[in-house]
Amino acid sequence: MKDNINNARRQADEKNIQSYSRPNITQHALQYAVNYQLPSLKITCQPGVKDQIEGKNIMKALFIHIHDDFCKLNNQYNRPIGFDTWYVDKQGDLICFTSQIELFVYLWDVDHYPPKLLNTLITPVPPTHLPPQHSIIFKYVPRTISFDELLEAVSDVCQSKLLLEEMKGSMTNKSRHIRLDLTSKEETKKILNSGVFPLNGYLIEVTEFLAPPKLLICSRCNRPGHIRKECNGPFDRCKRCGMNKAQGDHIQCLIKCHHCEGEHIATDYRCPVIVKFRGELIDELKRRPELLPQNIQLFIPVEFRNGGKNFIGCQQKEHIPSPSYLHSSHTNVWPSLNQPVTQNYDDRFKQDFYDDMKKEIKLLRNDYEKLKLVFDQREKELMIKYENNKNDCISKVYTVVNEVVPIITSSLKSLHIFIEKIVKNNEDINLKNEYNILQFTIEQNLVMLNDRNDLVIEHQRATAMLNEKTNDIFRHGLELMSSNEQ
Repeated sequence: MKDNINNARRQADEKNIQSYSRPNITQHALQYAVNYQLPSLKITCQPGVKDQIEGKNIMKALFIHIHDDFCKLNNQYNRPIGFDTWYVDKQGDLICFTSQIELFVYLWDVDHYPPKLLNTLITPVPPTHLPPQHSIIFKYVPRTISFDELLEAVSDVCQSKLLLEEMKGSMTNKSRHIRLDLTSKEETKKILNSGVFPLNGYLIEVTEFLAPPKLLICSRCNRPGHIRKECNGPFDRCKRCGMNKAQGDHIQCLIKCHHCEGEHIATDYRCPVIVKFRGELIDELKRRPELLPQNIQLFIPVEFRNGGKNFIGCQQKEHIPSPSYLHSSHTNVWPSLNQPVTQNYDDRFKQDFYDDMKKEIKLLRNDYEKLKLVFDQREKELMIKYENNKNDCISKVYTVVNEVVPIITSSLKSLHIFIEKIVKNNEDINLKNEYNILQFTIEQNLVMLNDRNDLVIEHQRATAMLNEKTNDIFRHGLELMSSNEQ
């Protein structure tokens, strides 16, 4: 039984590896690799937040508390202060998201939080690191310089909140890289502009931190290149052993990659399948640098550089050179400095883009107004047709009923007279003749009743057809409405 399971698993893994041998770089994977999103900010609450209303009140109190200090530290910030979104998790804690780096950096410092808000004790749990714009790398720091020495030297230079951390993947016997996160953007620029950091007679190379491309990995099958809702896997696979998560205990299960049979989890960057996908992703980004946002660069690991640059950047537009002006009044003619440009190429490009966008929006709005006017006219026409059809149906039914009732009345009267004559039981010949006449009259009335009954049936059919036409008209109106909305 175990052999059959192992064989089935081996066949599935071989199919996985064969599928990885084909290019697997989707547009979704490329967008995920280049789009940098700030991580969430967690605020632990005691007691836990019960509902959205209580969370809303705590949020209001938080922003009232930080407003003045935040505006003082970020005097160039001209947007309202608030999160893009937030929610209350199962434990009653607040999970907050923002796309504004200034607010993220401010709330990354736990000293900016009050200990209590509206009788609720709060404990901020910020992410470990700041965004790349606030990160610096000290490269090849000698082992003779201790971590504490560098921390003390940086603390003497920088007054803002900082975090210093050794980068594990860069450690060698002689040196290592150390990452520095600073809340002050000015201090970050100052250190980067110097290019080096002096310490103990060494000039340590300083460079900006570049985040590597992110890998899109499915949480169901642990494959790179797609997300869970696009996965065709039969079940959720454990990262450790590769078996079905719903079966058995997967907390202390055997670690064995189900991609390559290696002794690591399936999403480990050491896995050949992950390495292959990572290389293909970086090669695709090298060929398509226009996918990166402006002024954003991505770090290329050493094993994927192939002798090239260590970063991928968006290709910038070429600047238009300004002409040089000469002072002809002097014998030694020197070219003057370039005249200051009030608006560079990028600004003109953005302005032209915004103007074109406004024109396009205006045209779309005019088209929308025209379509809306046509739709209103058609709607009025449909309502008029509907009223006419309805009135026609009612009129026909009323006419038929108005004609049938007198006939029935006349027939009943004739029948009454006929019965009276029969009761008298008289052998008079004249009476018999009169009886025959009455009988003939009743027969004629019955024929007329039958004819009118047929006419009622015909009118009923006509009414049904009119109702069907009315439904078709309304159906057509709904289709027009949906097409106009699109």
